[in-house]
This record gives sequence, C-alpha cells and structure tokens, in this order.
Amino acid sequence: MKLKFYKLYTAILLLSVAQCKNADAQVSGSVFRDMNNNGIQDAVNPSEPGEQAVTIKAYNASNVLVASTVTDAAGNYSFSAAQIVNGLAVRLEFSATAGDYPSKRKAADRSNIQFVIAGAAAVNIDYAIATKKFLSDNSNPYVAASAYTNGDALATGAGNAGDNNNLYVFPYDLSNDGGATRRVKNQYLGSVFGLAWQRESRILFMSAYLKRHSGFGPGGIGAIYQSQIDLTGVPSTPAMLLDVNALGINVGTDPRISPLPANSSTANTDIGVFAEVGKRGIGGIELADNGRDLYIVNMFQKKLHRINIGNPLKSSFSNADVTGTWAIPDPGITGTNWHPMALKMHYGKIYVGGICTKEVVTAHNIADTANLTGVVYEFNIATNTFTEVLRFPLSHRKGFTNADFRYEFRNNYWSAWQNNGDISISGPIRTGLIGAQTGSNATGVYYAQPMFSTLEFDVDGAMIIGLRDRFGDQAGYANYFESGNVAGETYRALSAGEVLRAGNNGSNWTLENGGTVTSNGITTTTAGVADNNPAMIGTFPAALPGTSPWGGSYGPGGKYYYYNENFTKTGVPVPFNAASTVTGHYLKTNGGLAFLPGFNEVITTAIDPVNKSFTNGVIKNYSLGANAGNMSGRMELIQSNGTDPTNMGKAAALGDLEVLLDAESGEIGNRIWKDLNGNGRQDADEPGVAGIVVDLRSPGADNVYNTGDDQTWTVTTDANGNYYFDETIVNDNRRPATWIGVSSTNSGILP
Repeated sequence: MKLKFYKLYTAILLLSVAQCKNADAQVSGSVFRDMNNNGIQDAVNPSEPGEQAVTIKAYNASNVLVASTVTDAAGNYSFSAAQIVNGLAVRLEFSATAGDYPSKRKAADRSNIQFVIAGAAAVNIDYAIATKKFLSDNSNPYVAASAYTNGDALATGAGNAGDNNNLYVFPYDLSNDGGATRRVKNQYLGSVFGLAWQRESRILFMSAYLKRHSGFGPGGIGAIYQSQIDLTGVPSTPAMLLDVNALGINVGTDPRISPLPANSSTANTDIGVFAEVGKRGIGGIELADNGRDLYIVNMFQKKLHRINIGNPLKSSFSNADVTGTWAIPDPGITGTNWHPMALKMHYGKIYVGGICTKEVVTAHNIADTANLTGVVYEFNIATNTFTEVLRFPLSHRKGFTNADFRYEFRNNYWSAWQNNGDISISGPIRTGLIGAQTGSNATGVYYAQPMFSTLEFDVDGAMIIGLRDRFGDQAGYANYFESGNVAGETYRALSAGEVLRAGNNGSNWTLENGGTVTSNGITTTTAGVADNNPAMIGTFPAALPGTSPWGGSYGPGGKYYYYNENFTKTGVPVPFNAASTVTGHYLKTNGGLAFLPGFNEVITTAIDPVNKSFTNGVIKNYSLGANAGNMSGRMELIQSNGTDPTNMGKAAALGDLEVLLDAESGEIGNRIWKDLNGNGRQDADEPGVAGIVVDLRSPGADNVYNTGDDQTWTVTTDANGNYYFDETIVNDNRRPATWIGVSSTNSGILP
C-alpha cells in the first residue's frame, strides 16, 4: 500500500480482504512536475514541465531488473523492444528527489510504482510528481511585500512613523494593489525583511531588519512577528512570535545611538547604523516543507539556525526549540569579508547566498572591487554539511543606477562595502563628484554595494538571484547622513540592485553570460536590447542624448538575462518594443523576489515600476520561452514625495516578497493486489482485486477511537484494485482551529 499525503495525524485503514496490488502499464511515457496536484499535465497557468534525469527501472515477475532508463530534457522516456520484449509483464519504479511524492490520482494512476504489459498499448503511462513547496491549486494567490518608513516605528498618531503602512498584500495577477484593508501599520512590525509562510494556518512570519532611518518594531533587532492572513488577503494585527535573542541566538544589538524622530517627515542623522547594515540582525528566513522548522540566517554570527515553531504553531518557545545551529563557511576569498543573507529551501536542501567584499572607510577605488564575489552554499540537512555550488564575480558593468554620470565607475559598477557615513563634499561618499558641487547634482547620491538578499528556484532548476543595493539601506531619501551634512541640504540615495539567473548543471550552477543560461541541458538566450554603449569611464560623449549612459552592453558577459525593467514604450504583457528607450534607471530592483511555479514569471520589488517618479512597487519578468527576460507585468504600491523622507523614495523602500500559497489536502491509497506467491511484494504478474470495500477511520476531534466523534469513510477498489481517499470523500473534523487554510467544512485528508 502506498500513502500519498502530508500527514500529521493517524488514521486506520480497515481492509475487507488482506491482499493488495497496483496496476498500470508502460513502455514509454513522460514524467512531469504537477504544480497544482491535479494529476494532469497542464499547458498554461500553471505550465507543467517535464522532469529530466528521473530514473525508471523495470522489474519482471521474478523481481529481476530487466531494463533501466532516464528521462530526457523534456521528461520523456521509452523502453525499446530489445529492452522489454513484447508481452512481458513488468513493474516500473520511478526515482524521486527529496521532497517529492506522487501527485493525486484524480485523472490517472500516475504513481511512482506502476505495472505494464509491454506492447502497443503500453504508451502514455506517466508519472506526475508533486512537491509541497511548488503546490498551489489557486492560480491567483495573494502576495505580501514588506516596506519601510522613516522614523520611530513605535510613535503613533497622525503624521508619525507608526501610522504609516509597511506591509502590503495584493493579488498575484496585479489586477489591483490590494486596497486599504490589506495593509499593516508600521507600529506593529517596524523594519522587517525576511518573510516565510505557513500554509495550513495562513500565518506570515516577518523578521526584523536593520535599515538606517527605519526603526525596529516592539520586539527589537531579534524579533520575528506573525500575522494571520485570511482567504480574502486581509491580515490580522501582527504580534510577536518570538525573539531569537531570548532563545540564545545572538544576532547582535541595535547599533542605533540616538532616537529616531516620531514624525515620519523629519530628517535625521541616525548615528551608529551606517556601517552595520548587512552585518547585524536576521537575514533571510525560510519555513521547511513540514511547516514546522523555521530556518534563519544570523548575519551577525554568520550562522544558520533552525527553530521548531510547530505546526500547528506553538504558543511559547524556549532554547530547546533551537534544534540546529551551524556556522556558514567563509569562502576565504583574499582581502574580503563574508556576509551571508539569502536563504531558500529546494528539494529538501537549504541554500544560503552571500557576498564576499572588501570593506572600506575611504573614497571609492576601483581596485577595492577586485575580489567582489557572490557565493551560494548548499546545506545538506541529513549530513549537516555545506557545499559550495555557485561562485561568481561581480566585476561586470551593471545597468546604470541613474541616467547621469556623477561618479566615475560608481554608476555602472558594484562597489566595495563603504562603512563611512560622512557626506561632506570631500568625504568618501562624494569624493570625485562630477559637475555642480551644490544643488540636485550634489545631493542625489549613488554608491551601489551588493547584498545577496534573496534566492528562488525555477522549475528548470535554475537559480534566480536577488541582489539588493546596501546603499539604499544606509542612506535614506531626502534625509541626512551620519556626519558632514551641509546646512540646507538633504540627500537622496538612488539605489538599484540586480536580478540574475544561474543554470543548473548537475550538482552545480553557472551564472548567466551574455543573456544566455543553460539549465539541465536546455539553453535559453534572451532578446536583450540594442547596444548603444557609451564609454566606460570619464565624461560621456555629448553626442549621446542627455549625455547619459544609455545602452545595452550591461550585465554578465555584456547582456542581462532579465533585460527589461523599465522601457518606456513597452506594453505589458505585449512583447518588447524595440523602439523603446531607457528612462531614468536601467536597473530598478530592491532585491526582493517571489516565484509562483508554473507561471513562468519572477516578481521583484522595484523603484518607479510604472515609470512614475518616486514610486515603489513590483515588476514581473518572463523566465522562459520566447519572451524570456522581458517584462510581463508591473504595479505601483507606494507613492513618495521627492522632498519627504517618509516612504524612503528610491532608497530601497521595499523589502522581500512572499507568494501566499494555499494549503493542499492529501490523498491516501492506492492498491489491493493478489499476492500469488505470498512474498509480500507486488510482483509484475500479480493482478489487482476489484470490489474490495476499504474503510478509513478517524478518531475524531478528541483523537481517541471508539468515542462518539469517530468518523468513517468508505470506498471500493476499481477493476485494477485501486482505491483512493481524497477531499471529495473525506471531511475530517480534526482540523486545528488555527488552520484556517484548511477548509472547516471539507478538510479532506489533512495536509
């Protein structure tokens, strides 16, 4: 008997006859990733790809292996007549990756063990793979985005920082921005970045984040908050989940020396924070597939921690709930410091991304960027070992932060981390300013420093990498620096990160090059834009429009995979219009990412997403296919005033994103067979038994059998001996009250 479900409770199967088996047939077929767990390979929304490199083994009636093969890049496989002779009965076994299990048998028996008699009819016998992280039967789930406010988050009242919004919930299709009811006030959360989602309870977890000018919430630097978001996308008032410092996890202390102003429109120096951004507090957070284990990156001690938060969620926590702590290895790149932040679980393994960078307190020097590098580690939970799977230099010419040329190199290249918050005209931040030394030319500042903030995985195994510009979290907008402020001036940080892609090649990944990515044997090259490349250094030629660094020779290898974040004449989602031009910012991402498997898009948080100044929102880009890399959607969430620091303007005003996937019910089954030789194994020639009545019993809400609330459901095996219990049959009353993501009227097999 095979169980196909996520299960936290026990149930008893009462079989009227104690003999079982499984029946189906194949010589050829396919293996596909079933994103919505419906047993059918859908073509669009979701688009469900074939799965490469799945091993299929064929055993005869004597349990002898007669043939083996693997699926190709499209997920197809076949056994020739020479491998399996016509008329031979075989049992087929499909290999599985950690975290995978057979999809529901709603449309056909597409399990990982199937039976076939070789011949003309043995075709289209497929294996449908389900993975909890990928599943959603809702084609338009809600998405959450964190945001930031200038000032003391705990100060409430009109005009004060606590009354501004800092969490936004909106539908995935971007048909609207969610509206006023799908917002959370800053007073409950303060500055947060990391997001994680528990489907069964529909609780969003949000971790505190150190950002200059933006105060912490009531829990301080080590806080993780929770908010239950109902089926209509309306969040509850957030509350503390836990303080990691109270559990013995040292993420550092708040470096803020002076208090932040209550009024969100008040500029401030926020001394003590500038040099510590990206070095203290919590980075990425990620909930394991079991919905119970919460992983966090400790940016202060550079460690990975696992916390048992329970599923259903626990009400209190102690040091004993920290069930794992591991030092994240330093890549050991000469002359650099290691700063991990990004976190993602994929196929049962944890991936941690970080940056190796030199740290300076002196003026920008191109030599300081020599070993600037991004690194990803894979953490094997079973063996507690880290393995480096990706390393890439950040020496490429990046798309410009702003359509001007105020600082040589800094507009088009990543810089080493700057730890000196002196904004004086001769200080390290403004040394080398080209043009007017006063006015808007002097007060608009960019100094792009990479933070490896987020990671996602596409259905083809490719990594999607979010790089956040640290300067946006150091500088603020229409605000002051720590020192060197000139009377009558406030300063506008112009920040822009990158979205990059790396192809999977077995156990390692390779960064995009020239707009090309090869993942699992399939190569995709995106269209990009026409090259109108100005000189790399010095003042740009006056012949170029507006003497701006416009053009297309940017990105690793001179071209970006995700090439379209802002072109003015681009219709959405109409394909790229070659006549369009770049506006003020070539790159716009704030480094937040979200991915809904099967929908062929990645979402990122961004400045000016709709080419409207001083706005923040989201941009979508196609990931694969003919339009790969092009924009597929965009939406504004926040409007700022160019002279008001409240909403952070263009200084990394938004944080991370999380798709709020629905909980999936499970399935119990699947076959009763006649064990002709009594060996307890389903051999290839042993038939299924039809007409057997199968009962599934539950102890009911009290979890005790033979009391008044017991429940029983009944099915009968079909002609091949198959039986299944699913949500169309089972209405389990044991649903915990907090599991609002599981239907109270038809909970099915509990997830």
